[in-house]
Amino acid sequence: MIHDHVPVLIKHLDTIVSGEVRAAYLYLTHHAATLADFDCRPQNKGEVRDFRYYAAGEQAFAFIVNQGSLL
Repeated sequence: MIHDHVPVLIKHLDTIVSGEVRAAYLYLTHHAATLADFDCRPQNKGEVRDFRYYAAGEQAFAFIVNQGSLL
């Protein structure tokens, strides 16, 4: 459940310097919490911060969290 990942979500959010990107990150992560068929969570892989969407145990898609953009 996404609520278990709040500390990582906050760390990701703290790295974003753009107000628009922060708003987009909050929208996407809040929306992810409503997706019943997906297991969504933030992750860190070294210096790379990302947010992943899993469906049926497979990664369906993800986005990378940068200071000024989401990829």
